Amino acid sequence: MLSKDEIVHIDISEIDAYENEIINISNADLLSTDTVKIKSQRKKEIQKDNFKKPIKPLVNIVLLIDTSGSMGASDYKPNRLGAAKEAARMFSKRKVVMNYSDHVAIIGFGGEAHVFHQLDSNLDEVMQSIEKLSITHTGTNIGSAIQSGANLLKNINGKKAMVLLSDGADKFDSSNPERQAQDLNDIKVFTIGIGTTKGGRAKLPHGEQTVFLNEDRLKTIAKVTGGRYIYTPTVMDLQKIYIELADY
Repeated sequence: MLSKDEIVHIDISEIDAYENEIINISNADLLSTDTVKIKSQRKKEIQKDNFKKPIKPLVNIVLLIDTSGSMGASDYKPNRLGAAKEAARMFSKRKVVMNYSDHVAIIGFGGEAHVFHQLDSNLDEVMQSIEKLSITHTGTNIGSAIQSGANLLKNINGKKAMVLLSDGADKFDSSNPERQAQDLNDIKVFTIGIGTTKGGRAKLPHGEQTVFLNEDRLKTIAKVTGGRYIYTPTVMDLQKIYIELADY
């Protein structure tokens, strides 16, 4: 878990009732303008119950999500990428529920990084961009993702961070992401490892094979930026850490 000085902790048990209701809303509802109405209605109920939202400074945060072929592995349901997308949506929904004014960006990366959404406080639109992420069979270029995230956060004042999710499975990645991370200066990178210890079967261009999590690179990136590496062995663990990171 993240330390107290890195994250604003919320007693999730105090808000299970309304947050679970938000989480269980269908994707179709979330992608419509009804999200704003839901937010307004629930905010009134929260105020009625005397729930006190913590004071949190605005943060600019970039979600870097691995879309390489190994993210199609079946050890998470529906697959690694599908589980990552749902966790990222929960991250955004948490910010809506808590009425945070943070700015969020989405970058998907395989062999190269692509910005799916610029920094934005409209989290309904951010969630729509998360839906566009899909598997690419072009390798895993983590360095490209970090550099793209740094470009988005360049010249941005205030608190900044990245959340990098990957299985780190491409042993041929020569992008030297550790060096890219060292040059970030004031940007923390929280890295999330996805992949079970037994590995998962994934369909790759050269045939189906078992792919495993490679934690070493993710741990180094987190360490040199002052962030933290978090291993998420189950879908529930993955969702929980994204909800917690939403309070950073």
